[in-house]
Amino acid sequence: MNIQFYDNQYLSGAVPIELIAADASQQCPPAVLACDDPEVRQQLVDALVERFDNGLPFSALQMGELLDHALVVDGKRRGACNVALLVYHKRGATALQLGSGRIIQVRGHARAMLYDSRDQAPDIYSSKAKVMEIVDIANDDFFIVTTATRFDTAAMVDILSNASLSDEQKGVELAQLLAGTDASMLLQHISEVTGVDGIAITDLSAKWIVLTILLILAIAAVAAIAIFPNLLKF
Repeated sequence: MNIQFYDNQYLSGAVPIELIAADASQQCPPAVLACDDPEVRQQLVDALVERFDNGLPFSALQMGELLDHALVVDGKRRGACNVALLVYHKRGATALQLGSGRIIQVRGHARAMLYDSRDQAPDIYSSKAKVMEIVDIANDDFFIVTTATRFDTAAMVDILSNASLSDEQKGVELAQLLAGTDASMLLQHISEVTGVDGIAITDLSAKWIVLTILLILAIAAVAAIAIFPNLLKF
């Protein structure tokens, strides 16, 4: 899946929101990150760039493991850290939220909020983060990465669904929803989605793929012998 964007709209707050890419010349950086712990943020950036450089996948499980490693600083796990991370890839996007922060997907023409990380149950077996792979992404969708804990989501959907407003005007009106807070926000508007792919082979274990193929062939051979026993006489 190849995703293109219109110009991003920012609202600066206490926690910076960064665009991360392996190559600084990339017009559409594939990751958006907000993290209030500078050391954890740097470890996340380094890990993301390494995965970009090596063409590694970004499944929900792998993102949880990536966060688990980043939360360990100087041999100690950080107890309080707030993270909102959105990574775009060929299957769609993977969203991760830990603590405060929020990732939202809105389909403007349908006047619908398709995803809200605050409504998702955390992964209790790993980092206790909320991680979700989003594969339903279409032209004219909106993604919001924000450090805001509470705001009027119904008003947000109304703003993003208003076709008479430019993206800049939508950004201004969203900022008004967060007036009086120190929240940061990044609004991304999808201009085009092309080349939708299936699940990448790299996300699956090559060992189990081979074993599955061999098992299917073995079952087929046994079935053929049972149905056509006379074949063994030749």
